[in-house]
Amino acid sequence: MHKYADRVRESTTTTGTGTVTLAGAAEGGYQAFSAVCSNNDTVFYSIADPTGTKWEVGIGTWQTGNLLARTAGGVLSGSDGAGVLVSFGAGTKDVMLVIPTKSGVLGAGGGATVASASALPVPIGRVVHVSGTTGITSVLATNLEVGTVVTLVFDAELDVTKGSNLVIEDNFHALANSTLTIAYDGTNWYEVTRSAPQFPMGEVNYFSMTGTAVVIASQSDGSTNMVKAAPISTGNFACGFDNGGADNGRLRYIGAATRDFHVAMSWSVLGGAAPVDLLVVGVAKNGSVVAGSKVLQGVSNTQVQGNALHVMVTLATNDYLELFFGNTTDTDDLTLYSLNLFAMGMVC
Repeated sequence: MHKYADRVRESTTTTGTGTVTLAGAAEGGYQAFSAVCSNNDTVFYSIADPTGTKWEVGIGTWQTGNLLARTAGGVLSGSDGAGVLVSFGAGTKDVMLVIPTKSGVLGAGGGATVASASALPVPIGRVVHVSGTTGITSVLATNLEVGTVVTLVFDAELDVTKGSNLVIEDNFHALANSTLTIAYDGTNWYEVTRSAPQFPMGEVNYFSMTGTAVVIASQSDGSTNMVKAAPISTGNFACGFDNGGADNGRLRYIGAATRDFHVAMSWSVLGGAAPVDLLVVGVAKNGSVVAGSKVLQGVSNTQVQGNALHVMVTLATNDYLELFFGNTTDTDDLTLYSLNLFAMGMVC
């Protein structure tokens, strides 16, 4: 466990770079480390030679026998630099429990800037600017205390990807001045909040005055023999969607988190040779029509008619949506003139 306490100060005559033997509470109303620590508790410490220039600040481990174990990796700063154990000479040194600037507890260093990188350098302070456009897939935390909370302010557009040690709601597409607040639990960084909740959304569109054929090979009973409408479509992929690799009426979800989506679809179509064809229309997920999305529409072969539907669909990464038609009257082909397939992620 990591321990904090007021007025903890002792002395030591230990030399070199090894474990320090503490000599008891200093005069003046100070406490000993043993008064606040149990075996293997960690603390932020400061060791300084009051008669010289050597000093060290770091994370150490208090151990039974009034010992303070030090490691090079725990050195936050010192007269020989971060990550370097100071070799202390003979004489009495002061040893104190402190809260160093680099702990992240005081938030000192706020406003500092780190360059974006796949593994983002350790963010020091409570508010840290991130420069550059390199995508981030992890955040380093060397020498940071458990419980450190950092708000990242992005100076340019980039992507923060869920995974590795980033436990965030979903991938985050940051724009200039976007923010992402994360908390460190000793292993991972967990999302606290982001500046603007980004709901994945996208749509595919088609419109033509001449239309495109939807070939009906077999009559449908309302469930079987439904076929995909595959016009040459365009897309508007605001966040978390693409066209699935081809502009053929497909809308594919590429977000990391499984979500519920509000799906809205509209279309206009002309019937075949029969005076009236009774169509069954629905949204298909991964090639299978969602039962709750199906609607019936009667269409003639003399007048283009439009319709629309709304449905909630759960999508995981790489699930895709399409428009499907079935003709319950006969095998007359259809002509599609317009299509808009839209999906927006929901939070509940």
